[in-house]
Amino acid sequence: CKGYRILARRWRGAAGEIDLIAWRCGWLVAVEVKTRPNLTTGLETIQPEQCRRIAASLVQFAAHRRLAPRG
Repeated sequence: CKGYRILARRWRGAAGEIDLIAWRCGWLVAVEVKTRPNLTTGLETIQPEQCRRIAASLVQFAAHRRLAPRG
């Protein structure tokens, strides 16, 4: 809806699963879907190890698709 193009849903790599992978304006984006009562509670549920796992999976996805993530 906001100009993001969904590339994959529930993509599983060696490092783990990513709920959604999207592309927008040259940016590759990993989306972790959480159902919580508010944003603060949701952000608190994502631990540093999970962030590293998601980042590693996104790098694998980018290599698989021959994409170059920014940032």
